[in-house]
Amino acid sequence: MEMKKMMKRAGLGLMLAAAMAGMAGCGGNGNKESASKPAAGAKVAKVGFLNGVSGGVASYGLAEKEGFDLAVEEVNKEGKIHFDVEMADTKGNVQQCVSAAQKMIAAKKVLVVGPLISGEYKAVGPLFQKAQIPLLGAATTAEGLIEIGDYMFRNCVPESKNIPQTVQKTHKLLGYKNVAVLYSNNNEHQVSAYKTFVKALEAEGVNIVATETFADKDTDFSAQLTKIHNVNPDAVVVAGYYQEGGLILKKMREMGMNQPVLGDNGFVSPELLKIAGAAADNVYVSSMWSADRNSQATKDFVKNFKAKYNHDPDNFAACAYVSVRLAAKAMEDAGTTTDSKKVREALANVKNFESAVGPMTFNNSGDPDVDLVLLKVEGGKYVTLNQWLVTRKMANKKRSLIWLRFLIAYFQSIHTCTGIRTSEPMASPSGFFAAVKVQVFTEAVTYFERALKSAPDSFSSFMTSGAPSIFPSLFTYTFTVRTG
Repeated sequence: MEMKKMMKRAGLGLMLAAAMAGMAGCGGNGNKESASKPAAGAKVAKVGFLNGVSGGVASYGLAEKEGFDLAVEEVNKEGKIHFDVEMADTKGNVQQCVSAAQKMIAAKKVLVVGPLISGEYKAVGPLFQKAQIPLLGAATTAEGLIEIGDYMFRNCVPESKNIPQTVQKTHKLLGYKNVAVLYSNNNEHQVSAYKTFVKALEAEGVNIVATETFADKDTDFSAQLTKIHNVNPDAVVVAGYYQEGGLILKKMREMGMNQPVLGDNGFVSPELLKIAGAAADNVYVSSMWSADRNSQATKDFVKNFKAKYNHDPDNFAACAYVSVRLAAKAMEDAGTTTDSKKVREALANVKNFESAVGPMTFNNSGDPDVDLVLLKVEGGKYVTLNQWLVTRKMANKKRSLIWLRFLIAYFQSIHTCTGIRTSEPMASPSGFFAAVKVQVFTEAVTYFERALKSAPDSFSSFMTSGAPSIFPSLFTYTFTVRTG
């Protein structure tokens, strides 16, 4: 009997041990990520990864982990540097993040990627600054983080650079005058985003006609949206992550609110499209990340990511991927994988690094200089609006040049066929043609050229919409000259 009890206890012990091992493999504190052995001649880099793969931030943390793991796998296969990674799951909790950071500092990591949330970064930044270990944030965009010290870095664009571009470009494109703002007031990142939105809107002369708040994990936004609906704004600004953002969009459209919506970094995720469905259409956001970038680094990342995980990467996955690639680049440039000071110096001086989110330069700063794109959700997909606008502008300019050539030829035909030189102005007062004189038809050509160069968009609009209406005047004038 005792033997049976002992065997049963032993069996339970083995089951418990197996379960614990499985939990550790899913990202518990102190989880070793690198199982592969270093290639011959590879320099080993002991790197920390502060992330949140459970709790309320899991959706973002898991996306970051996928991008991070893919990059580590690629770097290790290349054989120059071997990343020996220790990941800590902070669950988005500041205290757990501080505890994990202290352990990584004691373990003398050469560099640490993360943490996931701006509030965590703000808490642990001073610890890494004091220890002189570079801290490279992959998704921390709040203001005031890089100012902690010269060992603070992030490869994501802060809201102070992102949001103003969204407002400036969409204001020019859409021409809105009155907006309502809705933001998460218990999220440090989104409070920072809200303040940046307000400054950018005020700078553009846009009126904020309503301001409403919500909290992370809220699911009912009826009260806030009813108030916004009643003031009927031209556009709505939402500073929140995609979980709440998707629900807000669905409710808006259900209430008949079809206004354009401006978001921040939290809106750049395929998950937003899954949650909101068709309600996500007419959302605008600026981002470093676009799967449509005409860059080999972007194309390779998307291809390899989809091959490994069988789904599309989002903004968080892309930025975490780039963080590993940046760390490897800095170590190669520094010629060391163990000297944190030299790695920091090399990272601060990275220039024109071709990354999956575009060319990146640090210019001895912790914030990157990188090209942003304006995205619009159309038909359930993010469309790179910058390229669309450029294409449209080029098409308009091409049409304008065609009209210009036609009108030059037309004036020439009048002059050639009649052989008449007159100082009499055109009979019709229509537009600038009232001042055109056959005697100096070349002045008309000069006018067209000057108008095309100084205001191609306005001129294109006139030529594509108003030009046909002046043909009767031209024909009348031609007839008068020829028969008069």
